[in-house]
Formats: sequence, C-alpha cells, structure tokens
Amino acid sequence: MAYLKRFARRARRTFGRQESSAEAGGAPALPAFPADGLIGTYAIVRAYLREDLPGRAALEESQGVQWAQMPKIADRMDSFFTESHAALANGRGPYQLAVVGKADGRYAGEVYVETSGEASATYAAAYLPEFRHTRVSMESLMLIPDWLMTTSLHRLEASHSIENVPAHRALLRMSFPVEGVKRLAYPLRTADGIEWYDECCHAMVNENA
Repeated sequence: MAYLKRFARRARRTFGRQESSAEAGGAPALPAFPADGLIGTYAIVRAYLREDLPGRAALEESQGVQWAQMPKIADRMDSFFTESHAALANGRGPYQLAVVGKADGRYAGEVYVETSGEASATYAAAYLPEFRHTRVSMESLMLIPDWLMTTSLHRLEASHSIENVPAHRALLRMSFPVEGVKRLAYPLRTADGIEWYDECCHAMVNENA
C-alpha cells in the first residue's frame, strides 16, 4: 500500500457528557487511549518512546509512503515527541502512535487517529517496507478498531487512493464497507510534486454506541 489507511484519536470514554467542539474551543475529544497501549499477539500500539524517533524519521522517507499530508519530523524530533504525548494527554488528538513488534520491540510504523466530528474518527497507518504484509502490521491495523468499537465512538472512517488495491482489500477484510468515492481528493507525493487521486471512503459504525 502507500501504507496509510487513515487516521488516529481521543480522550474521554463518553461523548454524552462532553462539550460541543465550539463550547470546548477545539476538536471533539477522542476516547482516552489506554496507558499501557494496545497489546496483541504480534504487535503493540503505544505512545512514542524517544528510541522510536529514528524509525519514525525513516518511515516518512521510505519507499511507498506517498501520503502528502503525513507530518514530517526528521528535523523536529523533540517537538514531535512532546506534541504526540500532549495530544494523548488532552484527548484532542491527533493520536500519533508507534507500532512495534511484540517479540522484539522493533519499530514497525505508525497508526494515526484524529477526530472527524462528534463521536467519529478517522485513522490511517504507515509501515516501514520490511513490516508491510506481516503479522505485526496486519494485527496493528485491527487493534485500533477493536479498541474504538468498545468505546462510545459511533463511526470510524478510513480511506485510500482509488488505485491502492491492497488497502482496499485490507479494509474490506476488516469490515470497513465502501461508502463512496471522492473525486481527486487524495494527495500523493510523486517525483513531480503533489498529484491528486480519487479517494475511496470506507467506514465502520458502532451500533452499540
């Protein structure tokens, strides 16, 4: 994939009592991220550690990561680290989370979650080339929706370039049905600059929220 599927988030268990974004003076809150992270059989999704930062800088320049809006950190690692932890603490997001292998702790990539409205979020993921199509990457993709669907979140959205067939298949396997296509809405970096592609939109709905 361009290995991003879209994006990461939040800091309260219930939306029923939260203020509106206008009243709160910012984006709606995300559900509080577990302090110990999300732990699977092969992967762990957690807050960034400083030891992860060189891997994160390598990720944004790795082959296949073309998503034009991916935050660049190579020249601002300290501020990225501080900002990512502040976003988790205040619950406003975006949540930028490290993916590491459970067996060896190696940095594999990032899951990104942000609010897209009251009780809704969008998420994406990007992986270093050696971790794409592995148990670590595939499990980490599911850890986020598995967690968020146990909270009061109502909708979780993801999208990809219409030409990204692996991402499309992965989202369908994860029970993210297609909701539509936006024309020329997905920016990708190319050798010639930014190019715009049609964006395929998926979403998962929590009917129990």
